[in-house]
Amino acid sequence: MAQHLTSGRMPENDREILIADAYANNPDSNNFIQLGEEIELETEEDTMTVTMVGTYGKPGSSNGTYALDSAAVMITEGLAREMISSVENFDYTWVISADPNKEDSVTAALESVATNAPSGMGLYTYAEELDFLTLQQAVIFGGLQGLSWMIFLFGVVNLVNMTLSNQLSRRRELCMMRSVGMTKRQLYQVLTAEGMFYVLFSAVIALVAGTPVAIGICRWMGEAMMGQVMPYQFPVGSMLLYIGVLVVLELLLSICTIRKQEQNSLIEQMRLVE
Repeated sequence: MAQHLTSGRMPENDREILIADAYANNPDSNNFIQLGEEIELETEEDTMTVTMVGTYGKPGSSNGTYALDSAAVMITEGLAREMISSVENFDYTWVISADPNKEDSVTAALESVATNAPSGMGLYTYAEELDFLTLQQAVIFGGLQGLSWMIFLFGVVNLVNMTLSNQLSRRRELCMMRSVGMTKRQLYQVLTAEGMFYVLFSAVIALVAGTPVAIGICRWMGEAMMGQVMPYQFPVGSMLLYIGVLVVLELLLSICTIRKQEQNSLIEQMRLVE
């Protein structure tokens, strides 16, 4: 406990306790507890007035690694015996490792012991911990992936809108170019070249602006979830998909523009523009 004390001191008698720093010295909370403040601890058996003499930080570890894990209040053994007379065992957790080949039989025996135990004993297996962490990461990373797809769709819609707006604003220019001898092939080359420039520009922006942000999020997620830097892996497949979709869209837009112009003669198109 002393290693995780963030302020104050360790209890020196049974009327002094520690409070998790999430509930103490927090000016953003209306009910935060200050060092030296007297509070009442209440159980079904008794109520005691105690003094908060220190705060501790939660490392966010798994059960058994630290004694503080998810506890909001830490009291002495003497105060616990005085307030809850039925307490007989003060061990927080036991970490039991077994031969993988005997995992089923050992787990079954432990479950039987936990079920028949007189006090609130429970069994938390490695498989349950793994399932919980897997679900937690799937939810978090799934949310980030969904956000990425929303940004992807926004980029595609924005590119299509920009391309169509540019082509509509240049209808007169395109008609004039065709009237002076530009062939269908040349018109297609011009529109395609412009579309590829938009694709290249969009990809460069995504790389220059998106990569530092992704690295920052990756680093933050690693420190927040695992307490260490999580290595960043560039999403080559997603980036290629993004560029591929943009290329296909630009080609389709170029074809649609040319076919729409072919539906009317040059004179009709000039009249429409006027």
